[in-house]
Amino acid sequence: MAIDLARLSQSELLQVVNATPLGVVLTRPRLRRQMDAGAFRFGDGQHIHLVRYVRWLIGEHDKPRPAKIDYIEARRRQAEKNRAATKASQDIAPIPQIEDLPRRQGCGESFRLFCETYFPIAFHRTWSDDHLRVIGKIERAVREGGLFAFAMPRGSGKTTLARCAALWAAGVEVSPSCGSIMTATSLDANIRGQQHTRVDGSIIRPSLVLLDDPQTRESARSVEQTRKRLELLNGDVMGMAGPGETISSLCTCTVMYESDLADTLLDREKSPEWDSERTKLVHSWPTNENLWDQYAETRRTNGSKAANQFYANHRVAMDAGAAAASMCGVKAAGEVAPVRERKRYSQDDLRRRA
Repeated sequence: MAIDLARLSQSELLQVVNATPLGVVLTRPRLRRQMDAGAFRFGDGQHIHLVRYVRWLIGEHDKPRPAKIDYIEARRRQAEKNRAATKASQDIAPIPQIEDLPRRQGCGESFRLFCETYFPIAFHRTWSDDHLRVIGKIERAVREGGLFAFAMPRGSGKTTLARCAALWAAGVEVSPSCGSIMTATSLDANIRGQQHTRVDGSIIRPSLVLLDDPQTRESARSVEQTRKRLELLNGDVMGMAGPGETISSLCTCTVMYESDLADTLLDREKSPEWDSERTKLVHSWPTNENLWDQYAETRRTNGSKAANQFYANHRVAMDAGAAAASMCGVKAAGEVAPVRERKRYSQDDLRRRA
């Protein structure tokens, strides 16, 4: 049966083109791409006009080709493209105007006010005397220089304070550290030689280091690993500022074993160069141990609901003489929080958590 060369189907065109002595020169996927590129120049989307198709192929073949570039030029162009993309992703302009300049200036002068103003959710309770003492030493270390290590009970916010100290030092306009570069790394990584070249060509090195619990439970058990980490801290970390330069550091600690890294940094005889602060979970114990023993027994045998009721009935006597430090402040003798907000333990339980 005769075929119409002006209305060839894809299968018919493939049969005509591939019937020559050259063999298979056109595949269906390639023809489909050509039909997409040629649009209606040689067909209606379903059928193909053979003469127009050949004329379109000749035109495509005769189009001028872009000059080939060598490997070095291709790499240069790609690097230039990558730099432009990086610059575009880093551009944060325009920087918004300061909403309240007096507030910002006040927060730049007071680390405590900075925490309360810009992080009200994290610091929504009353400060304890321990927190105020730690805040004062953090502020002094950031502004005047020095090494400060502090250990606080779990949940007291020591890591949050350290992170906010970094933002306070680097992000407040009136701070001497304004314009700082912030980086993060592991103590086990290669931390030597860290520096940053500014757009004006000047080079800056670290001036403030935050160390968040620089030991693991495994390293704390090992005398050798503790020694190596101390050498790393006193050598590589303290030398990051460069030859002849001093560096400030804030270190949050958790003492796990006697003479571990945290215990050594907090010991002013072993580490006199470090200012240190250890805060307590319990400042003074309740004087009526008998009632607390009864409470513990009630909790063990009858559950928390009965124990809470027992405490509610005897809370003044049970709290007498007790003062516990927490994010909500130091509880003075006789001061009581609502029962539903406080978990009650026996005195032995509290001692294990101190």
